Amino acid sequence: MLKTKKLKYKGSEILSKNLESPDRIIVNQGGTSSGKTWSVLQALVAKAIKEKLHISVCSVSLPHLKKGALLDFTNMLNAYDLYDEQFYNKTDNIFKISKSRIEFFSLDDPGKARGPRRDILFVNECNLVPYETFNQLMLRTRKQVFIDYNPVDENHWIYEHLLIRTDCTFIKSTYKDNHFLDKNIIKEIERLKETDENLWRIYGLGERGQLKTTIYNAWDIVDELPEGGDVFYGLDFGYNVPTALVKCCLKDGNQLWVDELIYQTYLTNSELIIRMNDLLPAHASIYADAAEPQRIAEIRKAGLNCKSADKSVKDGIDKMKRMKVFVTRRSTNILKERQGYKWKEDANGNLIDEPVKFNDHALDAIRYAVHTHGLRPSGKYAMR
Repeated sequence: MLKTKKLKYKGSEILSKNLESPDRIIVNQGGTSSGKTWSVLQALVAKAIKEKLHISVCSVSLPHLKKGALLDFTNMLNAYDLYDEQFYNKTDNIFKISKSRIEFFSLDDPGKARGPRRDILFVNECNLVPYETFNQLMLRTRKQVFIDYNPVDENHWIYEHLLIRTDCTFIKSTYKDNHFLDKNIIKEIERLKETDENLWRIYGLGERGQLKTTIYNAWDIVDELPEGGDVFYGLDFGYNVPTALVKCCLKDGNQLWVDELIYQTYLTNSELIIRMNDLLPAHASIYADAAEPQRIAEIRKAGLNCKSADKSVKDGIDKMKRMKVFVTRRSTNILKERQGYKWKEDANGNLIDEPVKFNDHALDAIRYAVHTHGLRPSGKYAMR
């Protein structure tokens, strides 16, 4: 088992509220970088040390889990000198802490929600999980259920089914509750005050969204892309913000199937080239952000068929909106970006034909690919 010395947390009021609540359900609603996930994980470790428990932590897909709650948990154990590799089953993602076990699993297979019972459940970014799946998990949980989420969807089932209960603790947090947040991230969040009132409301203030100007309607979620079709790729460069690589498949004229391949910060061009060589077939068409000609040239020099994309925003969005779009369940960043992707408004509340520039890396990559792949060199749409 992992070391069980008395913990001295560098925690916040959010941690205290999660630890001390006697309720069946503990809801953590918060803005971006508020520390809500970290605080819940801290509370779970404290409970695991205090008594023998079976704890489950889950989220919508395995990539989402590995880059989110599981990574945070491992970092947290290391920060408190609690990590010991011999008590971590990497195959099944199970940690032994004192006499307890904490397991991590994804919900990409809905059948996993009908697995064994547990004492405590934590559903990370619960707004991405269907209510039927969550309900099955909750029915198999004996003691407490923790959830966290960004309040993007103003009509989510969380408000209808959970917050009305008398055995529910509601905890709202913002970036100001996270005393360890980098100053540059704080500046980016506070910039939303001037760029978009609703995104500031959601990601800055942690309050329920009012997305009446969302650009794309809800897209269908699927398990896999179909066989065949016209396949090509979109690439949006980043470093401090995520680099996004998406796979696109056109079928039957107006069906667009999309899969998220890379969504990662601090990725150098050489590292990106290695990843793309592993992920993409030879001679695959890649449409990349034309604002980075040197990076595109380096990728082409490495033997990849990378082209500058047409960045016409309005035309690209119009093309996308004419399509029936299907997104794989594991593409969690695409799904999250779509929820908050909206038109700008002027001082009088009138819509402007320009999207708000915030959390749009994967969506830009899709637009680059779909719009440019459908153009002839003259700039006119090709008949496909």
